[in-house]
Amino acid sequence: MTRPSARQSAVGLALVLLANPALFADTVSFVNGDESRQTTLTSVADGRAILRTPNGDWNVPVANLATARLSESTPESAAGSRNLYLHNGDKLDGTITGEGETVRLDSAHVKGLTAPLDSVKAVRFGRLLGTQAKFEDAFQELLAKNRHAVLMRRGDKPFPLEARVLALTGKTVRVLLGETPRDVDAQKVYGFVRAKEDTAPAADVVRARAFLVDGGRVTIPLESMDKAELRGGGATIAREAVLRIEIESPLAKRLSELEPINVEEVSLFGKPRPWRRNEMVIGGALRMRGKTYTSGLGVHTRSRIEFVLGGRWKLFFVRCGIDDAAGDEGAAVFRVHRDNEPEPRSAKLTRSDRPVTMRIDVTGVDRLVLEVLPGGSYTSDFCDWADARLSNPEKMDPPPTNQK
Repeated sequence: MTRPSARQSAVGLALVLLANPALFADTVSFVNGDESRQTTLTSVADGRAILRTPNGDWNVPVANLATARLSESTPESAAGSRNLYLHNGDKLDGTITGEGETVRLDSAHVKGLTAPLDSVKAVRFGRLLGTQAKFEDAFQELLAKNRHAVLMRRGDKPFPLEARVLALTGKTVRVLLGETPRDVDAQKVYGFVRAKEDTAPAADVVRARAFLVDGGRVTIPLESMDKAELRGGGATIAREAVLRIEIESPLAKRLSELEPINVEEVSLFGKPRPWRRNEMVIGGALRMRGKTYTSGLGVHTRSRIEFVLGGRWKLFFVRCGIDDAAGDEGAAVFRVHRDNEPEPRSAKLTRSDRPVTMRIDVTGVDRLVLEVLPGGSYTSDFCDWADARLSNPEKMDPPPTNQK
């Protein structure tokens, strides 16, 4: 009997996994911090999600979901220039068309995505052969600044024009130059950048932030999902192109989205390191024990950050620990205070410890304080409040169990 080669075995395993997606099911997490392992999100309809577990299907409110992995594909690099950048952090490559005060993108994986101009950070219309590098450098330089600008073509050279884009059509880009509206030939525009402005709050709907295999990211209202695609807001996303999704639920809010009412920071040698949203305190992703977290607060000891909850939430969930960027001597004491309670929840952690999960009842709580104190040498205390969120989860039926 001939033994199969390593390559043949790998191909055979891949075919088995494709035929049986439940075999590579990943962890699904919920807004209350619970997790269900060996679980696959199979479909969404009418506000309910079907989760496939080893013991059967589980029907839950989709608004209770926090994250779900949809593919085992290896993502491509997220680096490189994109055609569409939104102020919420979404970035995509595709064909851009203008529809007045709305931008539309279509690509191989995403169809019919529309975004109002006020939500657009930047648009790059196309690639210019032979002169791409100089235009790309100029575009990236404008992208790093939060101000209105249009990148024009002047011969074979980029020419930044300080102007605010007002509307798009197939042939023109209407801009506000000084106080005068003007129509510019779209063929002479390489791209544009719009400064972030105040926008209306998001509607009270469930949104899915999809991370794509090509490194892009897109957020849509999650109206339905099946084995072929995700749908919402007139847009569709090919399911095969989605690595994982994060749910923006009206039942939950990331703590990093709130503005603290009071911040106290005193760090090494009297020079504070200001806290950061969704990054560790010296920049870069929040990362503990090799795992990266997309949301949370990065702080240094000593720090004390106070938020107003106003009694609107029932549960506070967080994973706290020392960031991987800290030195071996990193150590800290994490404390969570609810109003004026005498005994806060606390955990003392070192660089070698696993993150500690806290799930705290905040029903009726008005003020929430996150405090970090030195736990040792007071150096390299790069501390993370990862996955920090508030929630009012709906009641769920328990998952199916093996009846045998």
